[in-house]
Amino acid sequence: MSKHKYKLAYDLEIHPGEYKKEELIEQEKNGTDALLMASILYPEDGSMNVKFLSFDGQNDGDRMPDIEKFKVWILLARKLGELDGLPKFHREFAQKVVDSFKENRPEKYNDKGELISDVQSNGASVE
Repeated sequence: MSKHKYKLAYDLEIHPGEYKKEELIEQEKNGTDALLMASILYPEDGSMNVKFLSFDGQNDGDRMPDIEKFKVWILLARKLGELDGLPKFHREFAQKVVDSFKENRPEKYNDKGELISDVQSNGASVE
């Protein structure tokens, strides 16, 4: 039996469907079209264990397609390259990932790593 004591407890309910913002507010819930998260454990030995979970509301809550995970990864690298809280080396490395993708991407992707056919008028963003 593990002696690890978790530092955070959470509840996550996935309810595929279509919801108006007002409905979610009334139910005191948040909403999104897809969800990608990392569950991180810090064992006593100083290592890090990470499990990635994804849910795609456009696909009845099944796992997010791999290409969507890739697009999120590129957007995360772009955001990491802008974070003042990271050491310069890490910011530059993250930016090199983004630059490499831009230089080597198939033509069907735009600068944000989105499939051109998938791009909506509002595009993608990272917060």
